[in-house]
Amino acid sequence: MEFKAPLKVFLSYSHGDNPKLFREFRNQLTSLEHDGVIKVWSDRDVSAGLKWEREIEKRLYECDLFLALTSADFNASDYISGIEMQAAWDRYDNGHCRIVPIMWRQWRPPDRLRALQFLPSLDRAVADARKKDDVLFQIVVKIEGLVKEMTEGRWTPDRPSLEALPSELAYQCDWMSPINKLGSLRPSAVGARQPGVLILTGTLDDCAEAFLARIHRNHLPLALNAQKMPVHDIRPMDWPAEPDSAAGFLNLALDAQPDWKMENKVREGVTLLKTTATGWNAGKGAVLEQILREWSSPAWALPASRWLLLAVSIVSDAHDDGLRSQIEEIVHRVPGVPAVVIAMPEIEQDDAVNWASLKEVRDRCRAEKRNDLAADIYKIYKTSGTRVLQMKPLASQLMKLLELYREKGIAA
Repeated sequence: MEFKAPLKVFLSYSHGDNPKLFREFRNQLTSLEHDGVIKVWSDRDVSAGLKWEREIEKRLYECDLFLALTSADFNASDYISGIEMQAAWDRYDNGHCRIVPIMWRQWRPPDRLRALQFLPSLDRAVADARKKDDVLFQIVVKIEGLVKEMTEGRWTPDRPSLEALPSELAYQCDWMSPINKLGSLRPSAVGARQPGVLILTGTLDDCAEAFLARIHRNHLPLALNAQKMPVHDIRPMDWPAEPDSAAGFLNLALDAQPDWKMENKVREGVTLLKTTATGWNAGKGAVLEQILREWSSPAWALPASRWLLLAVSIVSDAHDDGLRSQIEEIVHRVPGVPAVVIAMPEIEQDDAVNWASLKEVRDRCRAEKRNDLAADIYKIYKTSGTRVLQMKPLASQLMKLLELYREKGIAA
């Protein structure tokens, strides 16, 4: 991808960290803006009257440089880790933006983030520096150098993208089982009904976002018996801070006032909200239960021509059947709200090896090299050390392999 100055910069940070230090850093970046090197945006730049979630999402998906002011508070934010960082990683993996982590306060980053070059370094935090102006100046100089690398074409992402790859390659697992479970969201009665809740459990590698994108306009309307109705864009929602704030977050996501009637809160057709919870504890369970109780009340009863659904992605470090049982228990405590809990599937080795036989892949390799491709794919599984492989790492390795074949001139 070609980058041209000024690069669009998304500044991601935790509101729990030192606001004075943030302002000082933001001021240091101004000189690069004046010279036309970068154009910086943070959520403090949301103008009055704009919808902040949509504005953030828009800026995320157009940024060239993602500056992450990392700290323990940064990492603990569900919105940052579940929405901002996830969007940044997706764009990074596709070569559309560069992630630059800054050690704002000392903490232990996860391995995936530690693999990137931190500024000023992994062992040196900005907040601990005696001469903070000097450290901030050095970071700005480094950022200027990174921008120069990108605009001169000297930076390439670790995982180059293949825009022409068929999207089916990332879905070599049993998607039909979770799709079939969507039928549980269909209201049993004709006429007025309550909003529904779709809960997806899994790890960061299980592509819950891709699953939502896949079902959003096709399988979901069919499951709700709303095929002939308009389907609106997915709307992001931050995870409520506490149970008492659940209603406020729901109304905020709908751009609605609490006292509005449902026909004014929700447009005709299918409206899907989405939110992400990283990790799980009793407090988050209380929030989910409150959302269900809120939506079970008569005030949220929907007119016949409107469907409202909240998709909750619960991200854990590993697959946990016990967690799914906990969530199902909460759902059962609040009858009246259509709800379903779905564990995101993992890729089974025997199914995934068939990737080499897909027509879309075989058509892209010279006939005499197809068996070599199959053998190389098999090596990925042979060295994995496990029968069950997760989706994103697997898809990434397979894409790299096909890219390697293309660079050697034996794949289209």
